[in-house]
Amino acid sequence: MSRRLPSLLAIRYFEAVGRNLSFTMAAKELNVTQAAVSHQIRKLEEKINIRLLTRKHQGVELTHEGEILLRSSVECLDKLADTFEVISNLSSANNRLVLSVTPLLSANWLLPRLNGFVSNRPNVDVVLHSSLSSPVEDREKFDYKIFYSREEMEDADHELLLVDELLPICNPSLTKGLTSLPLQELSNFSLIHEFDREWWVAWCELAGIDPGLARRGMVVKDPALLEKAALIGSGLILGSSLFMRDKVKSGELITPFGNALSLKVYYYLCQSPTVRGEGANQFRNWVVSEFCRAKRVQKVGGV
Repeated sequence: MSRRLPSLLAIRYFEAVGRNLSFTMAAKELNVTQAAVSHQIRKLEEKINIRLLTRKHQGVELTHEGEILLRSSVECLDKLADTFEVISNLSSANNRLVLSVTPLLSANWLLPRLNGFVSNRPNVDVVLHSSLSSPVEDREKFDYKIFYSREEMEDADHELLLVDELLPICNPSLTKGLTSLPLQELSNFSLIHEFDREWWVAWCELAGIDPGLARRGMVVKDPALLEKAALIGSGLILGSSLFMRDKVKSGELITPFGNALSLKVYYYLCQSPTVRGEGANQFRNWVVSEFCRAKRVQKVGGV
């Protein structure tokens, strides 16, 4: 639709003069000369053939027509300013990447690698928070969520990234270095649980021993504390074969019941339906590539 409008620059200058009732103050606000302001006002009045201002010795006075135009100009310029702020924030939001990741994976896998992603993308702002919730349960907004499941899932919205294994791990001092103890020896260990006792109950059931043995021991709420407890010999943990592989290989930790009995943990990537922006697409490609690399190392190494 064709609109017959005078110069928007002239309207902006008029709005500043009318709001301040001063050419001097308007010029200062606009960071231009007073002569430039006067020139634009004169061009505007000539264009519409209407007197908008009356110049006084102490300033200016709006005519009736000028008052009408000022109200409309203020309203329109304010609306434009608000609109530009909205789209600017949208642009910033498109460059913000909110990640929700399980604590163990966040601390031991993602965080050590994340700088490699961020350093090559200075315009992407990453917000990382830890969560044990499933995508449905998580009340925090996220662009991508990496979560675990005790069961393999068949959901097109969840992309399988990695399968880890949990198995009994402890300090060698607790078994004098032995790594093939009979399962009945479990009752001689202090068990340490992460978040709840259900993992140890599940392992006991897998091993065919009394699940009641798992209803004891300390519960910790932090993966870093769980690993620390194992390192200092506080007890037996169900540790990640992937994230504790190096410490087992170095002899800092051992697997007292061998490696055959383990619980599988499935890590999935979930994308928010509202995720947008190039940074989000780049993260998805990057994290899938990194997990594929981790899978290859896992196949070669093992615990």
